[in-house]
Amino acid sequence: MKRFLKWGSIAAMAVIVVGVLAGKNADTPVNTNDVATPDLSAQDPPLPVSAPALLAAYEENEVAANAKYKNKRLIVSAHIKSIEAGMGDRPYLSLAGGHGQFEIASPQARMAWSEDAAVAKLRKGQAVKLLCVGDSELAGIPMLKDCVLQ
Repeated sequence: MKRFLKWGSIAAMAVIVVGVLAGKNADTPVNTNDVATPDLSAQDPPLPVSAPALLAAYEENEVAANAKYKNKRLIVSAHIKSIEAGMGDRPYLSLAGGHGQFEIASPQARMAWSEDAAVAKLRKGQAVKLLCVGDSELAGIPMLKDCVLQ
């Protein structure tokens, strides 16, 4: 009987945890009042960078790359490696990083919501220029956000 109660309790907790995680909605607004938002005004021109150069910078030294690119407006030139839909079906592009077709780490460009129709017309291998905001890296992969096709 004790064994049944023990495993029953564990199963119930697992169901609750899965329910909480599955119930999170990517479209739920986040309260950003207490988070400092960088000033991305038009005063500073965007910094041009290629996807391979961005990847190389993060592979060389993440701290230095963050100092140069994080929360900065960037004009990123790249070739599209793949076109995906992420959490909440938000579109993102994997950008070729210059390590060939078998590269694992590719810069990821999360597109602005306004770009859905334009992203639907893109093709794998196509050359693009994106206006993005640098967003650090995740597991060695440079991340870009709020990207708009130029």
